[in-house]
Amino acid sequence: MATGEGKTLSSTCPVYLNALTGKGAHIITPNDYLAKRDSKWMGAIFEFLGLSVGLIQHGIYDEERRAAYEADITYGTNNEFGFDYLRDNMKFSLEDYVQREFNFAVVDEVDSILIDEARTPLIISGPTEDNIDKYHQINKFVYGLSREIRKEEVGKLPQDQMHNIVENLEELEDHDIVRDGDYALDERARSINLTDQGSVKIEGRLRDQLVKDTSLYDYENMEILHHVNQALKSHYLFKNDVDYVVQEGQVIIVDEFTGRTGCQDVRFRTVCTRLWKQKRVSMLSVQPRHWRRVTLPKLFPVVR
Repeated sequence: MATGEGKTLSSTCPVYLNALTGKGAHIITPNDYLAKRDSKWMGAIFEFLGLSVGLIQHGIYDEERRAAYEADITYGTNNEFGFDYLRDNMKFSLEDYVQREFNFAVVDEVDSILIDEARTPLIISGPTEDNIDKYHQINKFVYGLSREIRKEEVGKLPQDQMHNIVENLEELEDHDIVRDGDYALDERARSINLTDQGSVKIEGRLRDQLVKDTSLYDYENMEILHHVNQALKSHYLFKNDVDYVVQEGQVIIVDEFTGRTGCQDVRFRTVCTRLWKQKRVSMLSVQPRHWRRVTLPKLFPVVR
């Protein structure tokens, strides 16, 4: 159904039918605004029919969450449902869980939730400071690298980067390289990798760091390669006021899908901020320890 044709209103029928069992029904939206709006607009219908309606919003405590999940119908965002699932699986007692057994769910904006965000896992993590010194050591070796440019990327370059482009541009295919560089950047996929030229340059700079008679890509140097990749992202991929912001001296990571800030673990944010202030290594290079993680396509199959 197209926008404005009544998807929200139509969803009340299957939701009401499945909520009658008393096992609960979830309506999952991509943002807090839609969850709050629909819980009020459609909630009036459900309450008129004798069912209770709950709302999960960012910032509420476990008691409120538990009460919302006990309602016949519960509205909330995919992230709130997902993180509640992860947090429950970190608790020691079933009595502390906020969610009950999953029964039925309707997913609003399913293309956004199960396609656009499908590969991005929900993660609860804590920082580990064991490798911070290694980040400091590797960070200084990635300065002064140049970007490899393909023909399809030329039109997106700012004027100050339109240099050393090959002259026979019209004769080349979109994927052909028009300027050699040390790293290849794919802004759409949010990825960055060393080119052959860049690998040779970095191996030369890291000669004393690598295991003797090995290359950067050998198994013995996997930890160093990881730190190099993280440093590349920090220097050449992530941008201030786009991927992160600095508020009151604290570094806050921006969620790439919702644009929201402030969702990071407090300890992780503290370490990021300290490194940013030192200006010795980008705050985005801190390696967190993942305690729990799940992707949305793996979470929703447990719901009918």
